[in-house]
Amino acid sequence: MYRSIMVPLDGSPFSEQALPVAIALAKRCAARLHLVHVRTGSRPVRGRAGVRCDPERDYLDAIAARTSDELSDSVSFALLADTIAGVSYSNPPRRAIADVLRSYVREHGIELVVMTTHGRGGLSRAWLGSVADSFIRQSSVPVLLIRPEEKDRARVRRTAARHILIPLDGSEAAERVIEEAIKFGKPTDARYSLLRVVTPVSVIADFGPPSALFDDPTLSDRRREAVEYVSRLAERLSDEGHDVAGAVVIAPSAASAITEYAEAHDTDLIAIGTRGLGGPQRLLLGSVADKVVRTSKQPVLVCNTALAATGSPRNEEMVAMAV
Repeated sequence: MYRSIMVPLDGSPFSEQALPVAIALAKRCAARLHLVHVRTGSRPVRGRAGVRCDPERDYLDAIAARTSDELSDSVSFALLADTIAGVSYSNPPRRAIADVLRSYVREHGIELVVMTTHGRGGLSRAWLGSVADSFIRQSSVPVLLIRPEEKDRARVRRTAARHILIPLDGSEAAERVIEEAIKFGKPTDARYSLLRVVTPVSVIADFGPPSALFDDPTLSDRRREAVEYVSRLAERLSDEGHDVAGAVVIAPSAASAITEYAEAHDTDLIAIGTRGLGGPQRLLLGSVADKVVRTSKQPVLVCNTALAATGSPRNEEMVAMAV
């Protein structure tokens, strides 16, 4: 289970909608919750009467007053300086803020980060959203993204993930997310569904008529291999004591198949891996993860599988997108 959870707050009501989910998780795991805000406005000043004027500190104090009663001594509040390598920014670039947050994650042993996302419109475009792209793509810890909507408020509040969907692409890198999914589901004794989507080659290559879905000569063999792959994984995890089922779906769009499967089978969470690559370096898994995050009605647990293996970020110039 998690021992430390972080929620970055940017001062917007939207970012604060992650708090109920994070508080519930912290209670369930007996974890310490870290509520973090990076100072991006003017430095505190004193008025003529000597009264301190510090809106960002006042904001964090107000959050503290709202959450302390629920978590007592198990919550920490941090107002971080927007300083990187001795350079202070009056209007910090998103990379600088993301670096501050990543440093906090390392220094305080954070094991999970909880953020809100707008879904179809991308990540929140307030302070948090402009930073999240940079932060997620180099985060060495999993990030839980939730998309609160008025009509789905009950789903967002239902943080007890009892059914977790784990999409896989057949690679060892993708399988690294399984460990994080099981860790997330352990407090609720969750059951897990492994999903492998087989996409016709012609569709992946973006050529050929729609009938190619049925004409792909490799489809039958790849489906059989996918069934064997998912069955082996499900059997191994079942032997370890987990409630696991496997499924293989043939579909022209992996992302659409994942979100449709999640809806049809009443899953509470999608746990997906991403390599954090973008542009010409982006692999299929990264592209699929991006689309799932933007369209899923369920919360999405994103694990950068490349960084999870090393525990340290790569050169940021090598990557271009979050997922």
